[in-house]
Amino acid sequence: MKRLFILIFLITASVWIGLQLHADPGYVLLSYQKTSVELPLWLAAVITLLLFFVLHALLNTFAYASTLGQRYRAAHKKRKRSKARLLTTDAFLSLIEGKWSLAEGKLLKSIEQSDMPVISLLASAITANAQNKFQQRDRYLQQALSLAPDAHLNVTLLQAQLQKQSAQSEQALATLQQLHMSYPKHTYVLSQLCETLETVGDWK
Repeated sequence: MKRLFILIFLITASVWIGLQLHADPGYVLLSYQKTSVELPLWLAAVITLLLFFVLHALLNTFAYASTLGQRYRAAHKKRKRSKARLLTTDAFLSLIEGKWSLAEGKLLKSIEQSDMPVISLLASAITANAQNKFQQRDRYLQQALSLAPDAHLNVTLLQAQLQKQSAQSEQALATLQQLHMSYPKHTYVLSQLCETLETVGDWK
């Protein structure tokens, strides 16, 4: 209905303008130095509209061209992130299946473009620990901590748990004791510390 009203208005306006031009066509006189051009008013109006649309199209083309590089970079970055997400998903599936080396390789490839590099690094630490690559495991954990210093509790707890899984009870005890100094009332830290003390036989 709205479009019908607009169409009727445009037709009415066109008819009215046509009648006015028929009654008094008028003219436009353009003069520069010794040269002058006289145009009918309707022709001058048409030329003005055409120039407006041409200028508008040129400006839009220029604006689009000026942002073309930025659009390409944004699209390229989006594609890389999408690929990183798929790679991370595949890596976690491999991790669940116990394919540690394969999962680690996929995680390392995805970290650079990943939206969640800390999660990928923590998962990489788990895969490295399962392969007895303890130095590499600790390196991954340190990298995760440097990216997310606020996650100190979480990263350090994971480190202690991985150390316990690898029968590194003394190292796990040292890690938990340091963590206990920072979080003396944390229930889970206390339970892990108590369990590790029992493991090493430190009954006192």
